[in-house]
Amino acid sequence: MDTRGAAPRPSTVRDMANILLAARGESPPATVGKNWPSSFVQRRDELRSRFSKRYNYQRALNEDPKAINEWILMVQRAIEENGI
Repeated sequence: MDTRGAAPRPSTVRDMANILLAARGESPPATVGKNWPSSFVQRRDELRSRFSKRYNYQRALNEDPKAINEWILMVQRAIEENGI
């Protein structure tokens, strides 16, 4: 989720942590508390907050493979026509 620019919700992180604790095989299975995700992030120096950037629509149009391919073909035609 991080590579897509979306942070996981705390409830999802809590559920994943509870699944990992249950996999240890303890009886009854241990669970994490309500504030566990924020406490975990505060304890770990290597974890930092990230902010989403606004997506530029004009830039997205220029990242379109079809538009890029058309531009490359136009440049190739110009090179061939002008003998560059």
